[in-house]
Amino acid sequence: MIKKLIKILILIIIISMNISCDQISKGYARENLQGKGTIEVLGDFFVLVYAENKGAFLSFGHNFPEPFKYIFLSLFPLIILILLTLIILINIKFNYFLSVGFSFLLGGGFSNIIDRFIYQGQVSDFMNIGINQLRTGIFNFADLSILTGFFIIFFVFWRQEVIKRKKAALKVNIKPSGE
Repeated sequence: MIKKLIKILILIIIISMNISCDQISKGYARENLQGKGTIEVLGDFFVLVYAENKGAFLSFGHNFPEPFKYIFLSLFPLIILILLTLIILINIKFNYFLSVGFSFLLGGGFSNIIDRFIYQGQVSDFMNIGINQLRTGIFNFADLSILTGFFIIFFVFWRQEVIKRKKAALKVNIKPSGE
């Protein structure tokens, strides 16, 4: 019971921190970057430039017709995020690293959904990195949270697979005595 409560507390703290950081930074961007053009932070490598994204990742779906756009970019992701949250809360077998990974993913996802509901289906983006013409799309902290979550989840599953293969290899190499 204590283990589950700790997991829930960790989940709530990480999700809340991700949503807070993202919403505060987007509020700052809306107030201070909108209409200011490109602002170099680390030369041309890291720049701030305000953009309102009416689509998903890299503006995918921005030209979908309504109500399909609302369903695909707001309602459907919200349902998936809620279901994923319930799965994580119910599944006590998730280790802490996996719970942390999903918490980052959920925090970023919920924060972008909050934007979609408050700002008529758009998400505020404002960061860009790259060298010369080789650049990322414009993104926000929620996108970084989602990406961080995916990397953590990928690493946990990759690590579990490595351990599983090592155990399987050990079983093959260990033969009972007398054979």
